[in-house]
Amino acid sequence: MRKSAPTGLLLVGLASPAMAQTPPSMVGAHDPASIVAALKMGGYKAELDTDGSGDPMISTEFAQMPSYIHFYGCNAEHVECTSLMFATGFDRETQWDAASAIEVSKNLRFAAIWLDDEGDPFISWDVVTGREGVPVGTFSTAVRMYVDTVDSVADIAFAQQRGE
Repeated sequence: MRKSAPTGLLLVGLASPAMAQTPPSMVGAHDPASIVAALKMGGYKAELDTDGSGDPMISTEFAQMPSYIHFYGCNAEHVECTSLMFATGFDRETQWDAASAIEVSKNLRFAAIWLDDEGDPFISWDVVTGREGVPVGTFSTAVRMYVDTVDSVADIAFAQQRGE
């Protein structure tokens, strides 16, 4: 691994300025910086951090809701991850009942919904990228679909709270 770093730096150093500004064509959980770059390219904020286990984690915002991207399938050194989980929590004034959460989840193709200890709904969405990654367009589509789902769940969760 140490021998390949100088070679990579040399190749980057030889790249033309236009090439250095070209967005990545592939992104993946194995390369957290590529996920950050794709999010920023899509107009989202993205801050790379680590979770309580030491795995990468990105703080972001989807549908005006604080959201996180957790990395899974990472090795013991917390690298070479193989999948992502988008997660968003909805802070309601009152508890949401399990029956309502289950009813909403029936219509969510890719998302899972659950309630925390306070009865607030959370939604998550898994994206498998493998160690080779996925095309940035595919990732961007997954993000847009997730944002639409978050927006729909928020409408339902907060409509009930508003008495609609």
